Amino acid sequence: MDTAWPDEFRERMRCFEGRRARSTTEVAISIKLRVNSGCFHRELSPRAYEIIDKQLRTIGRTEIEVALQEHEAI
Repeated sequence: MDTAWPDEFRERMRCFEGRRARSTTEVAISIKLRVNSGCFHRELSPRAYEIIDKQLRTIGRTEIEVALQEHEAI
């Protein structure tokens, strides 16, 4: 197994967690979206990202911090 991706992922999560004060009640999570074929990124999936962005704006008004990190390269 290639160790580059697990190391990169670990670092991304560490950076995200580092932006917040440590808390025993908070945890960083990662959700991966997969498609059956092709790519899933903003330029080719504008309607999907419209829905995602709308939901993120709603969540953003709470005490929960949410960050969307796109990984797909064109």
